[in-house]
Amino acid sequence: MKFIFLFILINPIFCPSILCQNGSGSIRDSYNFPTPPQNEVSLFYLQRSQNANTIQYDINLAEDGKIDSDDPVEVYWLRYETTGHKKDLKWLERIMAYGVKSRKLSPDAFEVKMVAYDKRPILVHQDYSGEVDAKMKINGKMVRFKSIFIDMIERGWFPTIKTIELFGEDLETGEQVYERFSPKD
Repeated sequence: MKFIFLFILINPIFCPSILCQNGSGSIRDSYNFPTPPQNEVSLFYLQRSQNANTIQYDINLAEDGKIDSDDPVEVYWLRYETTGHKKDLKWLERIMAYGVKSRKLSPDAFEVKMVAYDKRPILVHQDYSGEVDAKMKINGKMVRFKSIFIDMIERGWFPTIKTIELFGEDLETGEQVYERFSPKD
């Protein structure tokens, strides 16, 4: 019995959310994908096990420096598999896979949901100094949301998603927070 418990505890394949709070043992760690550069408009990014191409999510600001209420989040590819250049999502990618839907909560806050998986809302907020961030519940706690990794198997038009990993940062301590789950959960 002790052997089984020890195997579960150290095996990165079996890593329930509660055991992986700091990101150790994540599937993403087994890939050598670049981390996209982040700046004052960066919210979070999404990577997939298929290749290093990354989807970046940035805040969209109006001319007055406030969140653009008509289109608060800009979503685009970073094509690391070729030149690393920025490229717009295709229409189908935007409406079926990587796009977002947003709902205005106040002039400086929006609820954002991924179109392909809307069970985890993201709070996008701009503070009084103009700084923006994204927050999400990871492991039941509201954290600064940093990235998503999707482990998938490609099968024609509709890939099969095995697991989703969420990465964030504790708002009080700055410690890394991690959760892995199946979208079927």
